[in-house]
Amino acid sequence: MVKAVVGLGNPGRKHRNNRHNLGFVVANYLCEKIGGNFKKRDSLYELAEVRIAEEEIEILKPSTYMNLSGEAVKNFCQEFGVEPGQILVVCDDTNLPLGKIRLRTSGSDGGHKGLGSVITNMETEDFPRLRMGIGPPQPGLSLEEYVLRDFTEGEIPAAKAMVLRAYEAIITVVVSGLKEAMNVYNRDPEDVDEEA
Repeated sequence: MVKAVVGLGNPGRKHRNNRHNLGFVVANYLCEKIGGNFKKRDSLYELAEVRIAEEEIEILKPSTYMNLSGEAVKNFCQEFGVEPGQILVVCDDTNLPLGKIRLRTSGSDGGHKGLGSVITNMETEDFPRLRMGIGPPQPGLSLEEYVLRDFTEGEIPAAKAMVLRAYEAIITVVVSGLKEAMNVYNRDPEDVDEEA
């Protein structure tokens, strides 16, 4: 049972619309739709408490910058008595095409430093995560440069649609469980449309 959603990103106005901040974007969207408000818990994270289908869910945004996200997650889990398997980590992923999302029950960091920090601090890979595709960097652009840039005008519609799909997937995880959500949202939207 998921008790907390952790959006990974970098704090500060200049990072707000970066590709690397999709975790924050989804966390903010969840609060906007459900009616939660983020409050600074301490120097490590901001926290919002929301109710989804009668379940109390914590939404967490680390304030530590991406590469130290695990410190905030560990601190939160210790303070609230939450197990690794009860958190759902939301992050961007260059290994997925723009617009695709994938839910996983566990796994490696896939080269994502924020996810790697969570794994290191929690001392386990066994926690669910929602990966959001941003596609690979263009030739000649380093990975760091790419993820810290904003979406281009042409990419924004696909990014917005992906955020909505991620929101729906998270609601399904809480209401119906991770397995059911994986069955629905790990398929490409066009596959579902074709069957409708």
